[in-house]
Amino acid sequence: CFGMAGNRTESRKWAKVAYDRKRTAVTCYNYALGFSSDNAAKYEELLEESLSFDPEYAASLRLLGELRMSAGISDGAELLERAAEALASSIRSRTANTRDCEQLEQLADRLGRDDLMELAEGRKALLIGSRRLFSEENLATGDLLQVTT
Repeated sequence: CFGMAGNRTESRKWAKVAYDRKRTAVTCYNYALGFSSDNAAKYEELLEESLSFDPEYAASLRLLGELRMSAGISDGAELLERAAEALASSIRSRTANTRDCEQLEQLADRLGRDDLMELAEGRKALLIGSRRLFSEENLATGDLLQVTT
């Protein structure tokens, strides 16, 4: 919340607290964000640690892939592909939010993957259009019974 509010100092402080309390893919990722501009080695180390907890954590895959692509390291593109596939999987399983769709759109554009762009755009349109009295995620799915009179 501090990070989204633009309070980098508090965000960095609480990311460190969470990281020290329990290391997970998410806490390593959040802590890494504080090093993105001033300590590339620590940033990369924490993103790698994040992936040691969850090798398919899309956020860490994306940032590590971008870092390595910009450094000319060959596995950067592979990491971006894995991030894109992880996001696509969450969209297909209907667990993705609008931000996930936007991140997949960016990755699909960078990777030239029109199939993933269509998937992200379609789901995003549904999510944006679902700002009504019910949520699509709460609807039951299955075979419909047809009643005839």
